[in-house]
Amino acid sequence: MQNRLRHITITLTLLALTSSCVIIYNIPNISDHKIFPYRVIKNAPESIFYFSESDALNNFGKVILTHYDKLLPNVETLDDCIERSKTAAFIIIRNDTILYEKYNGKYQENSIFNTFSVTKAFITTLVGIAIDEGMIKSVDQKITDYIPELSEREGFNEITVRHLLLHTSGIKFSDSKFNPFSDNSKYYYGRNLRKLVLKAEANGRAGAETHYNSINVQLLGMILERATGTTLSAFLQEKIWQKIGMQYEAIWSLDNKRENSFEKS
Repeated sequence: MQNRLRHITITLTLLALTSSCVIIYNIPNISDHKIFPYRVIKNAPESIFYFSESDALNNFGKVILTHYDKLLPNVETLDDCIERSKTAAFIIIRNDTILYEKYNGKYQENSIFNTFSVTKAFITTLVGIAIDEGMIKSVDQKITDYIPELSEREGFNEITVRHLLLHTSGIKFSDSKFNPFSDNSKYYYGRNLRKLVLKAEANGRAGAETHYNSINVQLLGMILERATGTTLSAFLQEKIWQKIGMQYEAIWSLDNKRENSFEKS
């Protein structure tokens, strides 16, 4: 009984921390990198790839756009559309040439942005690289091969890397960003993501249906970490960021300030 009470107390404390973060920071936004600890992803100055610029750079901004509202067209330029929508950064690239580039307000080409689910594209690319280099056998490998702690949980022995990639894992996940007790809030503000993912529950049969959710990619991050023996930031820096010639450094938000902190995937 005492152990159970202690567990309830700890659970309530964690829920209180999560809900307080939601109340303090409100709805997630592109400046949230300022509230989380992070690792730096360094570029390679000697290998930067510089895009060419079109002779008619930003002429696209004068292009007329037509929006239909109740069958009546509203006309504005691309420049006006971006300013009205408060889009922080907008860029059009064709091949190796920048055709259009516009930033709003305080944002510039070297500004740091919270990329949210764009991170999923980097994670899945890193999975492909890890498979290509033999660190992960294949997309059909069971996730419990890398996270054996989940083998005791019902339904997890059937989940493969492919299921996580396609969001067909059948793992339960509530995604309401307005609910401080949702899984989305717990993962976004969570301070121990490795521990949190091990409490995941299967809500259906793997492969049965698609349910886009962030826990799938957090699990892929954990698999990558164990398969590569390094942090996600270091793996991204080596295999993608420096190889494709990124002009600026990046940062990757972490779940806590400890040395063994885990990237938010």
